Amino acid sequence: MKKKILWAIMLTCIIALAVAFVACSKKHTHDWGDWTETTAPTCTEKGEEIRVCKTDSSHTDKRGIDPIGHDMVWVVTAAATETTDGVETHTCARDSTHTDGNRFSGEYATGTAGLEYTLIDEDKAFSVSRGEVSEGSVFIPAYRKNDSNEYLPVTVIADNAFWLQSGITGVIFAADSQVETIGVNAFRNTAITNITIPASVKTINSSALNGCANLTGVIFESGILLETIDSFVFANSSITSITIPASVKTIGMYAFSGCASLTSVAFETGGALEAIGDAAFVNTAVTSILIPAGVTEIGNSAFNNCASLESVTFEAGSALETIGATAFNNTAITSIVIPASVKEIGAQAFSVTSLASVIFESGILLETIGNSAFSNTAITSIIIPASVKEIGISAFNGCDKLTNITFTSDSALETISGSAFRDTAITSIIIPAGVETINSSAFVNTSLTTVFYGGADADAWGEISITTTGNNFLINAARYYYSATEPATAGSFWHWADGVPSIW
Repeated sequence: MKKKILWAIMLTCIIALAVAFVACSKKHTHDWGDWTETTAPTCTEKGEEIRVCKTDSSHTDKRGIDPIGHDMVWVVTAAATETTDGVETHTCARDSTHTDGNRFSGEYATGTAGLEYTLIDEDKAFSVSRGEVSEGSVFIPAYRKNDSNEYLPVTVIADNAFWLQSGITGVIFAADSQVETIGVNAFRNTAITNITIPASVKTINSSALNGCANLTGVIFESGILLETIDSFVFANSSITSITIPASVKTIGMYAFSGCASLTSVAFETGGALEAIGDAAFVNTAVTSILIPAGVTEIGNSAFNNCASLESVTFEAGSALETIGATAFNNTAITSIVIPASVKEIGAQAFSVTSLASVIFESGILLETIGNSAFSNTAITSIIIPASVKEIGISAFNGCDKLTNITFTSDSALETISGSAFRDTAITSIIIPAGVETINSSAFVNTSLTTVFYGGADADAWGEISITTTGNNFLINAARYYYSATEPATAGSFWHWADGVPSIW
């Protein structure tokens, strides 16, 4: 009996060992089922899948699923409005929260509702005017659809487009504005306070912003193509400063006239400016001005009545040829250096009571000093360039501090006009040999007692046409004739000694 029990125990152990061996061996040779996705992958994150052992479902295996990546498409996210272009966004079709940038949708801003558009340039572009718009800020679009639903550029602000619309307080151009021309009176007498002129603009026509009393700021976009600022464009506005773009060739007459708050005028370096028109800056508050080298003409009254203007400087290498009549009259300048390129100084150009120093650059081409050009100034001396042929009527009249007038030995002077040196403090004068005419009162009310004549003798002096009226000081003054060598008879001749007239 005991033996049977022992054999039963041994058999049980053998069976248990066999079962354990089978189970252990199956752990290493699973019979796996198919993979089943438990977490779906996204555009950017891994998913997960699992498989189960068919022999023992408690045995599982897991693995990751790579992200499926973006499926990017362009989706319109903002429709065009009056002031903004349409926008589309690069968006993942699988997850709209995933984006990587925006772009223009192809629909342009429509512009302020109520504006009127007219086809121009053989129906290839539009001009724009106010239409029904009479108040608020106006947005000028870059493009407008024609009847064929094609976009055409808006290139012109029409003449008189918003003239006298006092309810218009602002104007904004599209960032990609196509406007090339701002028409005559376009924004005249509106209430706009500032304006940024687009880079596309080539011409601003007459009085475009004239009479905009609230206008304090004008900015020209970088790289602007503007060539002409026409007459009266910014006249009678309240702008305080202006920087003229390098592209501008001409500033028209009265362009900034009456801008009583305008204290600063600057010109971009390397500019193309050639002409400053008549009265361009008359009656402004500018305090100083640097005239660009390329300017060849300063028009009549260009800076007349600029009572705060104390400094006028011409850029090195100046090509200036003409300084117009009253160009700097009634300013506060105290000194001036006239460029060598100048050929003509107009009437009353520098009739300024504060002007105490006038210097002409060496080699100057000046031929005419205009009527009253330097009248009533505070100069004490003047060297007349050799090139000057004519000194105009009253050119230095009323210069009561002027004691010294110098002509060079090679002077080309031919005419001393009436009252040219009237009411000056000179006691002596050199009359160059080439002088042909001295008109009435040229030296009246002076202290002239001595004349150094460049001619050789009394016969040469007698050839000069001298108007006797008002010239008693000249006629009665002691007169000396030029002799380079010491004459046989002393007392009637003079020569140069260290640049100064000296009697033999």
